[in-house]
Amino acid sequence: MTHFWEIAFTIAGHTIVIKGAGLESRTAFPGGFAPFKSDQVTNQLPLFTLETGAQMSFSDAPVLHTFQFEDLSCEFTTGEEAHEFRMKPLELKAIQDSAILQIPFVKNVFTTNLHPSKDRISEFRFLLWMAFGVAAAPHSTVAIHASVVVHQRKAILFLGESGTGKSTHTRLWLDQIPECKLLNDDSPIVRIENRALVCHGSPWSGKTPCYLNESYPIAAIVRLRQAQFNRIEKLSKIAAFGALYPSCPPSFAADPMLTDHVCHTLSAIIQKVPVFSLDCLPDSDAAFLVYKTILEPNS
Repeated sequence: MTHFWEIAFTIAGHTIVIKGAGLESRTAFPGGFAPFKSDQVTNQLPLFTLETGAQMSFSDAPVLHTFQFEDLSCEFTTGEEAHEFRMKPLELKAIQDSAILQIPFVKNVFTTNLHPSKDRISEFRFLLWMAFGVAAAPHSTVAIHASVVVHQRKAILFLGESGTGKSTHTRLWLDQIPECKLLNDDSPIVRIENRALVCHGSPWSGKTPCYLNESYPIAAIVRLRQAQFNRIEKLSKIAAFGALYPSCPPSFAADPMLTDHVCHTLSAIIQKVPVFSLDCLPDSDAAFLVYKTILEPNS
């Protein structure tokens, strides 16, 4: 007898439901999701329900964005009725091992051919990140590529291109500034809630296993740039938008509807919190400079 299951998670206040078949797949979820597990709210429509293990094939929609994730070639498309996300194995692997995710425009039931399994956990985690991002975008919610510290119950987001030292800078805060903790080290969720700007931990934290189901108001956002000196500057609204946009999901920029949602959320963000540019060395002086600029005036 086939065992059918469903599991609910609440991430940044949004409930998602995953359905599948087989006891093995039910227990093969990525470890970072455990703190977000919840009882399904029966009187509230989930953000989306994902049905796993479906029989699927590629649509003929033109590819809008391509990129590489681990040993996979990823494609994002938008057809007449749905978005589609694909993860195709690179050379020497069978094309039938490709993962497909379909996200309809008008229904909140998504489908994927991928089963949760121990040997494809990273793929399933990334597929869920894409599904959540698309579904949450119309709800003033966006995943931002950032490392986040919390000090005195206020979050500070550090942005920057990969390799610019986001994790190094937040580690300096943890080592040098008392009463700090890491909220997320890769993909925190930022959401407008009752006109307030809130940063949530998420099940997606890159190589750092930091999966906190917690949320805090945002004190500031800082974009890092490597330099031979330490200097911080508050950005204008236009410059702040330009600092934030590259840290949003890049595939969304290929779709006008998703772009509108992201831009609407970013516009609200820059009205509510200050955004800074930090030229810095990887030293404690840079961390104290940000602390004194952002938090000391309010202490």
